[in-house]
Amino acid sequence: MGLFKMPYSSVKHSENFWGGALREAVCTFFLTAIVLGLLFVSMILVLHPHLKRFSSDDAKALRINASEFQPISLGGGYKDGGNFLVSDFNEDEAILVLQQQFRAEDFPFIKVNLKGLTRFTTVKLLWQKSASSKIYSREFNGDGGSLTQLSMIFAGEEYSGTISSIALLFYDRPAHGFRNNNGEDILIADIELRTLSMWRIFEQILSDWSNPPLWGASAINTVEGVYPPQLLKPNLAVYLVVLTGLAFAMLRRRLHLGSQDPNSRAPVFAIALSLCLCGWLFNESLRWSWRVEQLVDGRERYAGLELAERIKNNDIRCGMYSDDCASSLYPYF
Repeated sequence: MGLFKMPYSSVKHSENFWGGALREAVCTFFLTAIVLGLLFVSMILVLHPHLKRFSSDDAKALRINASEFQPISLGGGYKDGGNFLVSDFNEDEAILVLQQQFRAEDFPFIKVNLKGLTRFTTVKLLWQKSASSKIYSREFNGDGGSLTQLSMIFAGEEYSGTISSIALLFYDRPAHGFRNNNGEDILIADIELRTLSMWRIFEQILSDWSNPPLWGASAINTVEGVYPPQLLKPNLAVYLVVLTGLAFAMLRRRLHLGSQDPNSRAPVFAIALSLCLCGWLFNESLRWSWRVEQLVDGRERYAGLELAERIKNNDIRCGMYSDDCASSLYPYF
């Protein structure tokens, strides 16, 4: 027998050992996630006490056709049935206003249903309170060619009391050579004012996790994970699942649950390693969605451009609309 050859029985035992550990870890990971998820649901108002002001039983969700919007700054567009089509910006922006009075505490989530949005356009919700002439704003998070649900939960006193009107602001991101939504039409179907529910909270957490911000630093790009602020950080959720799952595995062994044969059961350290692997894979799946989107954005933004042109088109250093952005930095970047 060779020096590095193992007996078949040893190989088989090793496969059963790690296979059993991984199977138990995967089951423990998902069961723990479900248990902690139910616990999170039951304690949501304790963990986020500011949600209490939105828990109105009398509020009913509203869906308003986009044709109700009135353009106040628009290069080109028209109403098509209940929809509104934006075909051209007014220089670098388009603003549509909806005169709709409502109570802010009735609607913690707002969803604009549209399609045709490109990565070179930013969309913000503007609103004005009845008691003030000041205009507030909050940026939407993109989801491909559409927008995710917008959470107003952390807007504080800015989003409170009676809202007299809201508006949608579309404007060009600082992308050299790309204007008017990169020449694509934006078709807006409607806007939803959504009430508080566990399904909406779950949708907000899921959309936050699956649509991370792309460019989030000044000199060295970092993976922010989710747009701040958020209801639940993915890293915190994974850490809690792994640690709680390990505690469950240790308790299961102490209580002698499952197989009575100790040789057929993987030790705790193997379960711990497998749980860490599950957590790492989950976090990597979120990071890879960011990496893919970053790659697509980079290819569209910089494809075929020389270094000097790439500097002009940098979304971090060139947060302005000037054509000679960062020209003073040539040729050092």
